[in-house]
Parts: sequence; structure tokens; C-alpha cells
Amino acid sequence: MVEGLLAGAVEDEHAGHLALRAVVERVADAEARAAGTGDGAAAEELVAAALAAEEEMRERIAEQSAARLPGHEVAVLLRELVRTAYPAGPAASAHPNVAMIRAVLAGLLARDVALLPGASRTLVFGGDLDLVHAGDAAAYGGPGLARTVLDLAAADADAGVGLGLRTCAWARLAAVDAPLHDRLVAAHLAARPPAPAGQSPTPAAGDVNEWWERALELTARLVAAGPGPEPARLVDLVFRTCPPGRAGELETRVRAALGAPPPAAAVEEVLPAGADRADGLAEPLASWLRVWDWSPVLPAGVLAGWELVLHAVRRLQPAGPSDPRTAPVLEPVKESTVLAAGDLEQTAGGPLAAAAALAAAPDAGADGYAMVLHRLVAADPAAWTADPSAVLAALELPELGAFYLAAAALHAERPGAFPGRTLTGAVTAALGLRRALDGPAPGAGQRTAAGRGDGLLFADQALADLLTAVWRTGAVLDAGQDKDVLDHLYALAAELTRPAAQSTPAAPAGDGAAGVFADGAPVAGSSGEPALLGSDARVRALGCLLEYAAGQARAHGEMPAEVLRAVAGALPAAAGQEAVATAIGVRLPALHRYAPAFAAEHHAALYRLTPGRPSPAASWLRWGPPSAPLLAALDRAGLIGALRDAPGLAQGAAGRTAAALLADPALLGEPAAWWAELAGATGAGDDSAEGVATVSGLLEAIAAGTPHTGAGSPLPPAGQARAGAAVVLWRAALAAGLPAGALAGAGAFADADLDEAVWLELMRSSAEHSPALTDADLVAERAAAHPGRPDALLLAAVLVSQAPGTWREAAVRRHARALLDAAAVLPGADRPDAWRELREALVNAGDVDAARHP
Repeated sequence: MVEGLLAGAVEDEHAGHLALRAVVERVADAEARAAGTGDGAAAEELVAAALAAEEEMRERIAEQSAARLPGHEVAVLLRELVRTAYPAGPAASAHPNVAMIRAVLAGLLARDVALLPGASRTLVFGGDLDLVHAGDAAAYGGPGLARTVLDLAAADADAGVGLGLRTCAWARLAAVDAPLHDRLVAAHLAARPPAPAGQSPTPAAGDVNEWWERALELTARLVAAGPGPEPARLVDLVFRTCPPGRAGELETRVRAALGAPPPAAAVEEVLPAGADRADGLAEPLASWLRVWDWSPVLPAGVLAGWELVLHAVRRLQPAGPSDPRTAPVLEPVKESTVLAAGDLEQTAGGPLAAAAALAAAPDAGADGYAMVLHRLVAADPAAWTADPSAVLAALELPELGAFYLAAAALHAERPGAFPGRTLTGAVTAALGLRRALDGPAPGAGQRTAAGRGDGLLFADQALADLLTAVWRTGAVLDAGQDKDVLDHLYALAAELTRPAAQSTPAAPAGDGAAGVFADGAPVAGSSGEPALLGSDARVRALGCLLEYAAGQARAHGEMPAEVLRAVAGALPAAAGQEAVATAIGVRLPALHRYAPAFAAEHHAALYRLTPGRPSPAASWLRWGPPSAPLLAALDRAGLIGALRDAPGLAQGAAGRTAAALLADPALLGEPAAWWAELAGATGAGDDSAEGVATVSGLLEAIAAGTPHTGAGSPLPPAGQARAGAAVVLWRAALAAGLPAGALAGAGAFADADLDEAVWLELMRSSAEHSPALTDADLVAERAAAHPGRPDALLLAAVLVSQAPGTWREAAVRRHARALLDAAAVLPGADRPDAWRELREALVNAGDVDAARHP
């Protein structure tokens, strides 16, 4: 339950950015105009673009958002979850479910990062993580969540938990953002180094060899990228404390990461003696400047050969390079308001008094008050939604009313929010505000606000979110109110379809596939047409109509024909507009179930999966709820193509496919045949590396959906069924004759709640087939608990003898040696013969001391 609440909060943290939408879109438009005159600021353009992309992503995800915890409650819950890992301190026993706590926190951080557009991640995580604290009053998420993950790892280290185990769950983050993952590892390694020579080891030191293996590998990778405070502190520490026996290897790796120093002629050509400026973004200077940036923490021996470059750059920057171990504090671009949420939270008289104060502010209606109201409502949703009409009257301005209802709508499905008929009354109010803000501006002498256009945007948002809550909860609008709302939505959705005079009636199901209507005119979003955001009122209206249709279908068994006509009219736009495709795609399971004739008539437009092109089916794979019937209806080749697509779609497709197969392993046919098809189906039947990676990724997704150990209680029937299905699918993969390496993802079953004998058998066979198992160290650790089982010994022998040479290798050997030592002391009759194979593997891997066992 805790994981569900926190996962919802991660998504809601991004939904909270909705309150800044108006600011973002206005800034983006202003910067675009400035860029056209050569006057735009590149950094501000980047921020605007990133926030706009983030908003579009929020719109997609928010289609399924339910009631969430306020940010301050989430922060408390998060801190308590970390404390629960070691309730009596690191010196005492860990919580029985500490492994699950690690996995939950790492998964939350990975989800949080995945929701951020790539361009904005460097801005969000640009600060020094050492300056972030879990107890900060700042909103939950982003760097605060990363800090929490680091705090748990530090507690693990202080309790003596091995490095591999305390960071293994971070692989989820590596799959989403490898550079950020490396930053976290660097921060943790620097914070918990081995004990200095001459001092007694502390529980935080961990295994020295494993720390240095990991640190050396990471240092070279960090130096190959740009410096940051956490990487720079680790690089500095590694060079200052490196054991003499590893110094040569360290220097060789780092010099290779820096690249070869340029000859004098090249330096003179790029940075001539008389130059007073240079283009630092162009190569080769960009790479040279990376060396300059790293130079404060690199020893002279590593920088040998780079002296000419460093001297030439110093002519342009006499002050020298800044210390990469510290980072400047970035001041965010924000909208300032006279009143802040903190000024009003404790206002005597509650929400009505706070609303009156907002209305009386000299800058009342400024778009910054959208965030103020968002925070006020989130702090006490029940109080702010008890009487919306009274709050609206106190706010006076329609702009403030729109900001308020948009914030309140996010909590519409929370228990205690919008009591009685207040929810349907809020719908009427939102529609009235929308019309008022879309009408003529107030005349002379009437009070106005600067953010009128922004208010319209928020009124649209409020109306859409409130209607979605009404139709999901089964609330009933009055007959006249229902017609008024539907007429408004139909009129907006109709704008996604060109007038009948300009398009061909009864267009074929494949309309829009090539970005044109049947008469050759371009659809919105194709070349030369503007792209729509999910915040567009027309897109929102289409989504609302589909929510209405789903509610009607649940009550009466079928969807209204008029809604289906609106969807059919929007299908051409869905072929060129990601936002329209998503509005339909997240409700595609309902269309598939309740409107089968419509779905069959428009099969190509709804279910098409074409690489690089939007479609409802592709959006469902990314953002929609699991649906086994819908997955089975997809074109087989298209589904396999989606599973092999770029990480974004492939990850979602793997998750939906895994959920369906765990419900019915034979959903896509005989499981072994499905695995073979997935590994070799490229259109030519070749066993490509792409197919190998796809099979491995799907196995990991299936493992993620399988119950995990550490629950502390017997599995419920549904969990037992999923565990049984996972075994069926795993066995089928082993029997499918897959190419080498395809079963590497089976290592993700390391903590699967399966019978130990079955787990050992399947994992041993998987390791023999694909030795480079995911989470090999965790696999070896679990095997080490069974010294009397031949499969455990053979599994460990394979992992040691065929190790792929990653940082996990040291942990694998350590667990394997513990297994050998335990097997060696068993009575002869109980000791499996396979222990000799493990002994030989360890000796061959360099553990000569293992040979002492007779």
C-alpha cells in the first residue's frame, strides 16, 4: 500500500507542474519570437521547451491519476519508510522487508526521472546532492527523492551491508538515465569509502576490493563525461587514496577516457596565440575543454601532454577552471506574487479568509497564483472543497476561480473531498468560468487580471478533470447540466475533424496513416501543421467524451454512438498527433471491450503499430492500463516491433506484455513458440542481437511482475497464480532453443518468491545458457544459502567461471566462496559432488586459497 501511495505521489509531483502550464506556454511563445529576431536566450528556450514537454507527458499520465497524498504528507511518509529499514539504528537488525524498501525507493526514483523529459533532467538535478536533505521543506521528488535513496544506502553501509546488495536496485535508474545513475553511485562511493590505511575498518567500509573495482570502472566513465560535484569528489578521492598496486591501472583508464593530447600544430590552429575567444561547443575544442574542466582534480601525471591546451585555454580564462567538486546554486526562473502559499496557510478563518486575501492582493489574478492555490488546496483538500461556491465567491476574479478549481479537481476522488452535490456544482461553475473567460474582456471600470488567457487554460483543465471524476465515480449530472456539458465537449472535439465539405465522408479505416486525409489535405501534426499539446482544449474534450462513454458502457453495456462518431472523426489527426493518439489510446481497452464493432471497423487506425508514428495502440502500450484481450488483438509483428523499439516504447510494451502473460501464459500462443518468435522475428527470421535483448528485457519485465521474497506472509491466491505463470514462462524460454545471451534477464528473478528447488533448477539452466545474468551478485547470494543442493553449487560455478567482467564479479566470487566454505564442512554423505566444480572455478578465477579444501 505504501508503495502505491508513493508511486502515485511521484506521478502527482509531475501533475503539480500543471499549475505552471500557463507560465510555461507564454514563456515558450515569447522565447520563440525572440529567437526569430536573434534575441532569444538559449538557456531560457531550453527551460521552456523542457517544461512544455513535461506538461505534455503529465497530460498523458494524468488520464489515469487517482487521489494522491499532498506533498508534505508524502515527504513524511518517505522519511518514515527509510527509518523503517533500520528502526533501532544501523547497529541493530534491519527490517525483514529491507530489500523491498530498497526496491521501492529505487523504483520511485526511476519513475520520477522517466517522467521528466531528457532535456530538463540536467536542470532539475543540476544542483549538488550533498546540499539536499530529506527533511527539507521543498516539495517531494527529484533531487529530494535521490537524496532519500542515498540516505538508505548510507544506512545500509553503516549496517555492514555489501556494496553490491545496497545498490543493486539502482539498476532501474540506470535503465532510465545512466549518467544520473553514475552520479548517485559516485556520491555513495565518495560518502562511504574504504577505511584509510592504518585505521580499523568501519561497518561503512564494506568490501574494500569490491569498492575499488567499482570505483575504478566508474572513474573512467565519469571522466569521459562532463564533471559534476559528485563525480569530481569521487575522482579526487580515488586519486588521493588509490593503493599503489592499482595506481597504474587507474592512470591508464583515465588517460584513455580523456583521449590523446593534440599536437602543437592543432592547438595553434584552434587556439591561436592572438585569439580572444573561441567556440567551445565545436570539436575538437569541446573535448579539450572537458580536460580543462577536470584538471583541478587530476594529477600531473594524468595531464601529461595536455600542457599546451591548458596553457592556451588559460589565456582565454585567466582565472582558471572552477573547482568541479562544488556546483553553483541555480536560481530557478519563477513567477513572483505578492502573496505566497506560506503567508496564507495559517490564515484565521480558513479557506474563505485566504480566498478573500488573494482577491484583495494588488496583483490578484496573476498566473503565479495558480501555484499558490495549488499548494493551499493540496495542504487541506477537504477544507478547500467543502463549499466550492463560497470559495469562488470569495475569490471574485474568474481567473482565480479557474486556478482554484483546477487545483481542487486534482483531489476530486479523494475521500471527503467535494461532499454531497458539490462536485456536480463545481462542474457547472467550471463551465461558467470557461465561457466567461472565453468571452469579451470586462469593460472600462470593471476589475480585470493580467492572466486572463491563462485563466481560460486552467478553466479547461478544471472542467476536464472534474468531469472525469464525475464519470469515474458514478456521480450523476442533472439532465440539463449533462446536455450543456456534452454539447460543449462535442463542439470542441469536432474541431479535431475538418468540416465535412473539406474531407471525404466515411473515410477508410486507415485514414491519416500517411499524414493526409483521403482528399490529400494534411492532418494536424503532419509536416507544416502545428503539433498539439495534451493541454489543448480539443484534446481534453475528446478524452472527457471517452471517459463519459466508458461510464455509460459500464452502466448500460454500450458506448453512445455520438461519442464513437467523434472518435472516428479524430482518428486521422491521431495518425499525426501524439496528444490525440494518447487521448484515445489510454481508453483503448474500453473501446475494445464495449465497442467491438467500432473497433473492428477502424482496426487499422486504432491498432496500428508503426515504428516512429503515433497511434492509439502505441500510446496504450506506453501509458494505458493492462489489458490482455487488447494485447492479444494487436498485430503480432507490430507488437514484436514495439518490444524492440526505442527504450520508451519498448519498456511500456514489455510491461503490458508481461502483465498479460502472467495472467495467461498461453495468451500469445504456445509459450516456447512465442519466445522463439520474439527472438528471431525481424522480418527475416535471423537471431539478431536485437532479438536477444528483447527476450532478455521481457524476462526482466515478467520477473518484475512476479511476487518477491520478503513479504513475511504466504502469497494470496492471485500471487500464487502469477508465480506459477512465471515458472511456466521461464521454463518455456529455456525450452525454446533461444540464442546465447537471450536468458540474461532471468537474473531478475533473483528475489522471486518461488520454490527454492524450482528456482535453483531454472536459474542454473539459465546461467548455463546465458552466463551474464542480470543481478548475478544477488543470484549468487541466494544460491549461497543452499550448500547442500547440487544446483546451487553448479550455478555458482557457472557464474564464477564465465563471469562477464563487470563490477558485480567481486561480489559473485565472495558469495561463491561462502557457498564453497559452507559445503566443505558438510558431512561427506550430505556434500554434493558438485562442490569440486565450484572449487575449481574459484581457483581458476584467482582464489588460490579455495584449493585448501580437500
